[in-house]
Amino acid sequence: MSIATYNATWDECMADMHRDPNEAWGDEPSSVSGTHEFTGSNSFEESQQLAISGWAEGRDAMDADVEFAKAKEASFKRPEWEYGMAGQRVCVPSYAAGAPMHMMFMDDEDAKPLPIVRIYCDIGAVWYTSTEAMIRKGAAVVALIDQIERAGQRVELIATQISKTHRQYDEQHIFITVKQPDEPLDLDRISFAVAHPSMLRRVCFRIMEFTYDKPVSGYGSVEEMKDIPEDAMYLPPMLGDTGYEDMDAALATVNDAWTESAAYQQAA
Repeated sequence: MSIATYNATWDECMADMHRDPNEAWGDEPSSVSGTHEFTGSNSFEESQQLAISGWAEGRDAMDADVEFAKAKEASFKRPEWEYGMAGQRVCVPSYAAGAPMHMMFMDDEDAKPLPIVRIYCDIGAVWYTSTEAMIRKGAAVVALIDQIERAGQRVELIATQISKTHRQYDEQHIFITVKQPDEPLDLDRISFAVAHPSMLRRVCFRIMEFTYDKPVSGYGSVEEMKDIPEDAMYLPPMLGDTGYEDMDAALATVNDAWTESAAYQQAA
Protein backbone atom coordinates (compact mmCIF):
# COMPACT_ATOMS: atom_id res chain seq x y z
CA MET A 1 0.00 0.00 0.00
CA SER A 2 1.31 3.46 -0.90
CA ILE A 3 0.64 6.15 1.69
CA ALA A 4 1.05 9.91 1.45
CA THR A 5 1.85 11.15 4.97
CA TYR A 6 1.74 14.73 6.16
CA ASN A 7 3.14 15.32 9.66
CA ALA A 8 3.52 18.90 10.90
CA THR A 9 3.26 21.24 13.83
CA TRP A 10 0.47 23.81 13.85
CA ASP A 11 2.80 26.62 12.75
CA GLU A 12 4.23 24.50 9.93
CA CYS A 13 0.74 23.65 8.74
CA MET A 14 -0.34 27.29 8.74
CA ALA A 15 2.78 28.21 6.74
CA ASP A 16 1.97 25.46 4.22
CA MET A 17 -1.43 27.01 3.58
CA HIS A 18 0.43 29.50 1.37
CA ARG A 19 1.31 26.67 -1.00
CA ASP A 20 -0.73 26.60 -4.19
CA PRO A 21 -2.69 23.53 -5.29
CA ASN A 22 -1.06 21.46 -8.01
CA GLU A 23 -2.40 22.03 -11.53
CA ALA A 24 -4.07 18.62 -11.58
CA TRP A 25 -6.82 20.01 -9.32
CA GLY A 26 -7.99 22.59 -11.84
CA ASP A 27 -8.80 26.27 -11.40
CA GLU A 28 -11.13 25.94 -8.40
CA PRO A 29 -10.25 23.03 -6.11
CA SER A 30 -12.58 22.33 -3.19
CA SER A 31 -10.37 24.15 -0.67
CA VAL A 32 -11.30 27.30 -2.62
CA SER A 33 -14.75 26.57 -4.03
CA GLY A 34 -16.38 25.01 -0.97
CA THR A 35 -19.61 26.69 0.15
CA HIS A 36 -20.19 28.27 3.56
CA GLU A 37 -22.78 25.60 4.37
CA PHE A 38 -20.19 22.86 3.77
CA THR A 39 -17.03 24.51 5.14
CA GLY A 40 -18.29 27.03 7.70
CA SER A 41 -16.38 29.84 5.97
CA ASN A 42 -16.98 32.04 2.94
CA SER A 43 -13.53 31.57 1.40
CA PHE A 44 -10.17 29.89 1.83
CA GLU A 45 -8.71 33.23 2.96
CA GLU A 46 -11.40 33.62 5.61
CA SER A 47 -10.69 30.15 6.96
CA GLN A 48 -7.02 31.07 7.38
CA GLN A 49 -7.95 34.23 9.22
CA LEU A 50 -10.13 32.21 11.59
CA ALA A 51 -7.32 29.71 12.17
CA ILE A 52 -4.81 32.43 13.02
CA SER A 53 -6.88 35.15 14.69
CA GLY A 54 -9.55 33.13 16.45
CA TRP A 55 -13.06 31.84 15.96
CA ALA A 56 -15.64 33.61 18.12
CA GLU A 57 -18.37 30.99 17.69
CA GLY A 58 -16.00 28.23 18.68
CA ARG A 59 -14.92 30.11 21.78
CA ASP A 60 -18.58 30.57 22.73
CA ALA A 61 -19.04 26.82 22.42
CA MET A 62 -16.41 26.37 25.13
CA ASP A 63 -19.12 27.19 27.65
CA ALA A 64 -19.70 23.44 27.57
CA ASP A 65 -16.59 23.18 29.74
CA VAL A 66 -18.61 24.11 32.82
CA GLU A 67 -21.20 21.43 32.15
CA PHE A 68 -18.51 18.86 31.41
CA ALA A 69 -16.60 19.66 34.60
CA LYS A 70 -19.69 19.11 36.74
CA ALA A 71 -20.95 16.01 34.96
CA LYS A 72 -17.66 14.19 34.48
CA GLU A 73 -15.60 15.25 37.47
CA ALA A 74 -15.19 11.70 38.84
CA SER A 75 -13.57 10.48 35.63
CA PHE A 76 -10.26 12.29 36.21
CA LYS A 77 -7.35 11.46 38.46
CA ARG A 78 -6.45 14.42 40.67
CA PRO A 79 -3.59 14.97 43.09
CA GLU A 80 -4.59 14.07 46.64
CA TRP A 81 -3.81 16.73 49.22
CA GLU A 82 -3.57 16.16 52.96
CA TYR A 83 -4.04 18.70 55.74
CA GLY A 84 -1.80 19.64 58.66
CA MET A 85 -0.35 22.52 60.66
CA ALA A 86 2.46 22.90 58.09
CA GLY A 87 2.44 22.34 54.38
CA GLN A 88 2.97 23.62 50.87
CA ARG A 89 -0.05 25.92 50.55
CA VAL A 90 -2.78 27.35 52.72
CA CYS A 91 -6.42 26.28 52.56
CA VAL A 92 -8.04 29.72 52.77
CA PRO A 93 -11.49 28.61 54.06
CA SER A 94 -9.92 26.54 56.86
CA TYR A 95 -7.56 29.38 57.79
CA ALA A 96 -10.43 31.89 57.85
CA ALA A 97 -12.41 29.55 60.11
CA GLY A 98 -9.51 29.37 62.56
CA ALA A 99 -8.84 25.64 62.01
CA PRO A 100 -5.32 24.66 63.13
CA MET A 101 -4.99 22.09 60.32
CA HIS A 102 -5.24 24.72 57.59
CA MET A 103 -2.13 23.88 55.57
CA MET A 104 -2.21 21.51 52.57
CA PHE A 105 0.59 19.21 51.44
CA MET A 106 1.08 16.42 48.94
CA ASP A 107 1.98 12.96 50.20
CA ASP A 108 5.46 12.61 48.66
CA GLU A 109 5.44 8.86 49.18
CA ASP A 110 2.66 8.38 46.67
CA ALA A 111 3.59 11.24 44.37
CA LYS A 112 4.62 10.04 40.91
CA PRO A 113 5.34 11.96 37.73
CA LEU A 114 2.09 11.88 35.79
CA PRO A 115 2.40 10.79 32.15
CA ILE A 116 1.82 12.96 29.13
CA VAL A 117 -1.61 12.23 27.71
CA ARG A 118 -1.50 11.99 23.93
CA ILE A 119 -4.86 12.49 22.23
CA TYR A 120 -5.39 11.72 18.55
CA CYS A 121 -8.54 13.57 17.57
CA ASP A 122 -9.70 12.38 14.17
CA ILE A 123 -11.24 15.34 12.37
CA GLY A 124 -12.43 13.19 9.48
CA ALA A 125 -16.15 13.37 8.72
CA VAL A 126 -18.45 12.10 6.00
CA TRP A 127 -20.11 14.73 3.82
CA TYR A 128 -23.46 14.65 5.64
CA THR A 129 -21.94 15.47 9.04
CA SER A 130 -23.38 18.79 10.20
CA THR A 131 -21.25 21.73 11.22
CA GLU A 132 -23.24 21.89 14.49
CA ALA A 133 -22.18 18.34 15.40
CA MET A 134 -18.53 19.17 14.62
CA ILE A 135 -18.74 22.13 16.96
CA ARG A 136 -20.20 19.97 19.73
CA LYS A 137 -17.41 17.43 19.31
CA GLY A 138 -14.77 20.15 19.49
CA ALA A 139 -16.28 21.69 22.60
CA ALA A 140 -16.28 18.33 24.36
CA VAL A 141 -12.63 17.70 23.39
CA VAL A 142 -11.53 21.08 24.72
CA ALA A 143 -13.41 20.43 27.95
CA LEU A 144 -11.66 17.07 28.29
CA ILE A 145 -8.22 18.62 27.80
CA ASP A 146 -9.00 21.31 30.35
CA GLN A 147 -10.03 18.75 32.94
CA ILE A 148 -7.00 16.49 32.34
CA GLU A 149 -4.62 19.41 32.73
CA ARG A 150 -6.40 20.66 35.84
CA ALA A 151 -5.66 17.21 37.26
CA GLY A 152 -1.93 17.91 36.85
CA GLN A 153 -1.24 16.04 33.62
CA ARG A 154 -0.04 17.45 30.32
CA VAL A 155 -1.81 16.89 27.02
CA GLU A 156 -0.46 16.58 23.51
CA LEU A 157 -3.26 17.02 20.99
CA ILE A 158 -2.83 15.72 17.46
CA ALA A 159 -5.49 16.37 14.83
CA THR A 160 -5.48 13.45 12.43
CA GLN A 161 -7.30 12.62 9.24
CA ILE A 162 -7.09 9.38 7.29
CA SER A 163 -8.64 9.08 3.85
CA LYS A 164 -8.69 6.28 1.31
CA THR A 165 -7.99 7.71 -2.13
CA HIS A 166 -7.59 6.44 -5.68
CA ARG A 167 -4.71 6.25 -8.12
CA GLN A 168 -1.48 7.94 -6.99
CA TYR A 169 -1.70 6.88 -3.32
CA ASP A 170 -3.92 4.35 -1.61
CA GLU A 171 -4.29 6.48 1.51
CA GLN A 172 -3.52 9.95 2.82
CA HIS A 173 -2.49 10.25 6.50
CA ILE A 174 -2.49 13.71 8.05
CA PHE A 175 -1.12 14.43 11.55
CA ILE A 176 -1.04 18.01 12.83
CA THR A 177 0.20 18.65 16.36
CA VAL A 178 -2.23 21.28 17.56
CA LYS A 179 -0.93 21.42 21.13
CA GLN A 180 2.46 20.39 22.48
CA PRO A 181 2.55 18.99 26.05
CA ASP A 182 4.28 22.10 27.41
CA GLU A 183 1.98 24.57 25.65
CA PRO A 184 -0.98 26.19 27.42
CA LEU A 185 -4.54 25.50 26.33
CA ASP A 186 -5.07 27.89 23.42
CA LEU A 187 -8.84 27.88 23.02
CA ASP A 188 -8.79 29.84 19.76
CA ARG A 189 -6.43 27.40 18.09
CA ILE A 190 -7.91 24.20 19.45
CA SER A 191 -11.52 25.17 18.83
CA PHE A 192 -10.73 25.82 15.17
CA ALA A 193 -8.53 22.73 14.75
CA VAL A 194 -10.96 20.18 16.17
CA ALA A 195 -14.36 21.85 15.73
CA HIS A 196 -14.45 24.11 12.69
CA PRO A 197 -15.52 22.40 9.43
CA SER A 198 -12.89 24.41 7.52
CA MET A 199 -10.11 22.48 9.27
CA LEU A 200 -11.18 19.38 7.35
CA ARG A 201 -12.88 20.90 4.33
CA ARG A 202 -10.36 23.62 3.51
CA VAL A 203 -7.09 22.98 5.41
CA CYS A 204 -6.90 19.20 4.91
CA PHE A 205 -8.21 19.50 1.37
CA ARG A 206 -5.42 22.01 0.61
CA ILE A 207 -2.83 19.57 2.03
CA MET A 208 -4.08 16.93 -0.41
CA GLU A 209 -4.09 19.46 -3.25
CA PHE A 210 -0.41 20.32 -2.90
CA THR A 211 0.57 16.71 -2.14
CA TYR A 212 -1.14 14.95 -5.06
CA ASP A 213 0.16 16.14 -8.42
CA LYS A 214 -2.03 13.76 -10.42
CA PRO A 215 -5.83 13.70 -10.64
CA VAL A 216 -7.69 11.65 -8.07
CA SER A 217 -11.35 10.77 -7.76
CA GLY A 218 -12.59 13.25 -5.17
CA TYR A 219 -10.91 13.74 -1.81
CA GLY A 220 -11.15 10.17 -0.61
CA SER A 221 -13.36 8.28 1.83
CA VAL A 222 -13.16 8.52 5.61
CA GLU A 223 -11.03 5.85 7.30
CA GLU A 224 -10.16 5.19 10.93
CA MET A 225 -6.60 5.30 12.25
CA LYS A 226 -5.32 1.73 12.51
CA ASP A 227 -2.02 1.87 14.41
CA ILE A 228 -2.90 3.67 17.62
CA PRO A 229 0.00 3.99 20.11
CA GLU A 230 -0.59 1.99 23.28
CA ASP A 231 -0.32 5.03 25.54
CA ALA A 232 -2.72 7.22 23.55
CA MET A 233 -6.38 8.07 23.28
CA TYR A 234 -8.05 8.01 19.87
CA LEU A 235 -11.31 9.73 19.00
CA PRO A 236 -12.66 8.30 15.71
CA PRO A 237 -13.97 10.30 12.72
CA MET A 238 -17.59 11.37 12.50
CA LEU A 239 -20.05 9.27 10.52
CA GLY A 240 -22.81 11.82 10.38
CA ASP A 241 -23.97 13.29 13.68
CA THR A 242 -24.04 9.94 15.50
CA GLY A 243 -22.75 10.36 19.04
CA TYR A 244 -22.91 14.13 18.77
CA GLU A 245 -26.64 14.74 18.31
CA ASP A 246 -26.65 17.18 21.21
CA MET A 247 -24.17 18.44 23.81
CA ASP A 248 -24.99 15.68 26.31
CA ALA A 249 -24.30 13.03 23.67
CA ALA A 250 -21.03 14.73 22.67
CA LEU A 251 -19.81 14.86 26.27
CA ALA A 252 -20.70 11.19 26.78
CA THR A 253 -18.98 10.11 23.53
CA VAL A 254 -15.73 11.92 24.30
CA ASN A 255 -15.72 10.87 27.95
CA ASP A 256 -16.31 7.21 27.03
CA ALA A 257 -13.39 7.33 24.58
CA TRP A 258 -11.21 8.77 27.36
CA THR A 259 -12.14 6.27 30.08
CA GLU A 260 -11.70 3.34 27.70
CA SER A 261 -8.30 4.51 26.44
CA ALA A 262 -4.89 3.19 27.44
CA ALA A 263 -3.95 6.76 28.38
CA TYR A 264 -6.68 6.83 31.03
CA GLN A 265 -5.73 3.42 32.38
CA GLN A 266 -2.13 4.56 32.82
CA ALA A 267 -3.24 7.70 34.68
CA ALA A 268 -5.78 5.94 36.91
